[in-house]
Amino acid sequence: MTGNDTSAICRQLEENERHLWNELVMMGARRHYPPGRILYLQGTPNEGLFCILRGKVKNSIFLKNGTEIILTLYHENTIISEVASLNHWQNISTATAQTAVEVSHITPDKARGIIEKHPALALYLFESVGKKLRTVTMQLSELAGKRIAENLATTLLAIGDYGVEQSPDGGWLYVTHDELARIVCTTRPNITTILNGFVQKGFIEAQRGRIHILDREALRNFSECDNAK
Repeated sequence: MTGNDTSAICRQLEENERHLWNELVMMGARRHYPPGRILYLQGTPNEGLFCILRGKVKNSIFLKNGTEIILTLYHENTIISEVASLNHWQNISTATAQTAVEVSHITPDKARGIIEKHPALALYLFESVGKKLRTVTMQLSELAGKRIAENLATTLLAIGDYGVEQSPDGGWLYVTHDELARIVCTTRPNITTILNGFVQKGFIEAQRGRIHILDREALRNFSECDNAK
C-alpha cells in the first residue's frame, strides 16, 4: 500500500466520522451552559447523550471524603455520558462547564433508539466509550504502580488522551496546576514542585496556564525509571 493510498483511507475515515457526528448532532436539542454550571451529576439518573459543540467541560468523580478526581477535560466535537446512556445506569461522574458551553442533547429514549436502529452510529458510540475506558485504565494503572512524579511525567506525555487543549502545532499544553493535580490525584503544591523540577532538568518549559514539552525522550525515560526522583 502506497502513502497516497494510506492518506486516502485516513481522509475517508475522517469524512465518515464527521458524517456520523453531524447525524448525532441533528438528532438532539441545543442547550447552553454558563461556566460553572453542572451538565449532569454523579449518582443521579442519566439524562442521555451530550454532544459538545462549543466550550470546555470537566468530567470528574467525587470520593466519599469530597476529594475530586478529574477524569478528562472535554472539548468540542466530543460525546459525553454515553457509558451511562448505553447501560441505563445512573451518571457515574459529574460534568461541569469550564467555559460557556453549547451542546446537542439527545434524550435517553432517543439514545437507545440510535443503538437499535442505526448500527453505524452505535459503533461510533462504542468506539467513543472504548477510548475513554483506555484513559481511565491508564490512570488507574499509573496510580497503582507509580510515584507522583513518574505519574505526572506519563500524564504529560499522553495528555491528549485526557482531552487537554493543545496549540495547533501541538507544542503547548493548556492546562493548570490545579487540573493536573486532580488528574493525578495529588495536591497543587506537589504539582508545582514537580513541574519546577522538570523545568530545571530541561524536560519542559512552564508558563502560567500552559506547558511546553522540550525533551519528550528524557521525560519518557524519567517516567519509566523505577528510581525516578
